[in-house]
Amino acid sequence: MKTPEERLHAYEVDLQDPEVSGMEHLEMLFNRSELFKVEAALNGEQRQRLAVADQQLIAHARQFYTAIQAIANLQSWREHKQEPPDHWWWYLDVLSTAPVVPEKAAILVSAWAA
Repeated sequence: MKTPEERLHAYEVDLQDPEVSGMEHLEMLFNRSELFKVEAALNGEQRQRLAVADQQLIAHARQFYTAIQAIANLQSWREHKQEPPDHWWWYLDVLSTAPVVPEKAAILVSAWAA
């Protein structure tokens, strides 16, 4: 079992290359879901890193979604797993078409996380 720090580091690494396979991006989304479970245990520095990583995911949502779309239907996957809206990372299909500019991404994430 990975520690919260290991999960956070893996998430940060996964975000560095939006061009890798959709399977790796699906794994990244599962990893983000695991981070959601332990968010309360993260220290301040780790929470900041998570916020920066989340902003990066939103800023490149279209690229990540395109890679995932090549191997899976994200909407069907999300519905099958019954992912709630506060797990916004499972909604890359929606985010990739939303008229959101990157500087507004933090506000969007904060609203979903609240």
